[in-house]
Amino acid sequence: MLGSREIPEKVKKRARIVLLAAGGAANHAIAARVGLGRARVLHWRRRFEQEGIRGLWDREGGSEGIPEEVERAIVEDCLYRPRMSGSVCVEQMLVDPSINWNVRNLARRHGVSRSSVQRIWKKHGIRMRRHYHGDLGVDVQRLKISQDPLFPVTVYEIAGLFYEHTNPVLALCSRERPFSEFSPISFKERRALVDDLSSRFRQLEAGAYQAALHALRTDEPAWDPGGEKFKQFLYAIYREPRHAGARMHLLMSTVARAAGFTAHPCIALHYAPWSSSPPQWSAWVERWLQVMAAGPMQCSLVDSASRMRDRLTKEASSDRIVIR
Repeated sequence: MLGSREIPEKVKKRARIVLLAAGGAANHAIAARVGLGRARVLHWRRRFEQEGIRGLWDREGGSEGIPEEVERAIVEDCLYRPRMSGSVCVEQMLVDPSINWNVRNLARRHGVSRSSVQRIWKKHGIRMRRHYHGDLGVDVQRLKISQDPLFPVTVYEIAGLFYEHTNPVLALCSRERPFSEFSPISFKERRALVDDLSSRFRQLEAGAYQAALHALRTDEPAWDPGGEKFKQFLYAIYREPRHAGARMHLLMSTVARAAGFTAHPCIALHYAPWSSSPPQWSAWVERWLQVMAAGPMQCSLVDSASRMRDRLTKEASSDRIVIR
């Protein structure tokens, strides 16, 4: 951890406090070596004892006094729901930005102050697109994919891709194994792999979008996220010994609501933010991969990306399940 260039310097200093304390150094001696007061040394030692390594990061400023369910509702409105739908067309929404989500109408809807909405937006990295950008929804490049500072380094493998007809789902596995088994390849090589993989995911979603339009015209049945093929996909990943005790993150489109899996303790569902035009799922996947490529990456993730790239090259565009 102390040798990583991607970890903030202040977090490294706090980690050094923990290491010196573990070595038996006295608090006043630690304070002198790291250049902090003794009270701050005690503070960070307590935070580490209570929260583990995540406690060494600063807590995100959020919504003091705002109930958790209200904060969650505000975030879900921004990410997954257009404010106006039905008879309101995209052209109207572009001309009149007042009918989109903003600080004022969100504060009114949820009964909180505008400053509270702004703090929630800052905490989650939410920035709504302006109407003159030609698109609606949130700016994915600014959105925080997780409030967990260790998330990028605890994801260790792209476990598989589920693609049946119109709804691609990417599965990544994470485990509490931070700062170990880092890939020896350079950031430039990691980024090249991610860029190549992202372009193939964009091609995949473009095909899925056309298939969805065809399904709407022909009244084909919607994809069932609780269907047998999807369950087989999840079971195939968990049968792998290397995923024992892992947490599976499923990156899904907003139309694919796997409600039956929301209560599963080992499965985390992440839905692509709402947008008035495709792509949305592939943009969200690309954002995840970019964040992970920028930090220390578990070595198996890069190997999996290579194999996934080869599989995407070979697979036909018909209904299928792709398992790494």
